[in-house]
Amino acid sequence: MKPQVEITDFQRLDLRAGTVKDIRPHPSVPGLSIFTVQLDQPVETLAPASAMKRLSLGAQVVVALGLHPLLAGGQRFTASLVAGPLAATPEIPGGSRLS
Repeated sequence: MKPQVEITDFQRLDLRAGTVKDIRPHPSVPGLSIFTVQLDQPVETLAPASAMKRLSLGAQVVVALGLHPLLAGGQRFTASLVAGPLAATPEIPGGSRLS
């Protein structure tokens, strides 16, 4: 297990709820998928390819924004899929801040 993090480190994350609008395998990195998630605006996020099996279009998910840029197959990402699908009722408006 990794070492514990301080709550203040966790609170620095910009976690937002959004809706999956597109899912596709990364064109040049096996094992990764690209999800387009609608927040206030569409954001492309990286996720493991296994996430494609449990998420579908229209699913609500949690995205971490403002991450240090990650280059994957020549593409730059600053967001990552964190969790989903959410079982929120009623639906959480896209872009709602969770942290």
